Amino acid sequence: MLPNQKMTWIEKGELAKSEEVIVMTREYYSNDQLPCMLNADKIAKYLEISRAGAYELMHSEGFPLIRIGKRMIVPRDKFLEWVDNQTAR
Repeated sequence: MLPNQKMTWIEKGELAKSEEVIVMTREYYSNDQLPCMLNADKIAKYLEISRAGAYELMHSEGFPLIRIGKRMIVPRDKFLEWVDNQTAR
């Protein structure tokens, strides 16, 4: 980000009125909008971390991971419960 730029959230469909604004959009506005099963990309976006960070987290002990072949997915409800438990510490 350049010194004269600022970040702002805009709603989908809105246009930025300045070239100095970096536009950020959210894919999900509430937990109910999350898909039933989350992959590393969805977890990374939700937690605002890198994809590599999401994979590292998914390999950590106690994370609610389901493996289907080589695929790694996480049920939304278990993920949100895990997040709540992490913030309660």
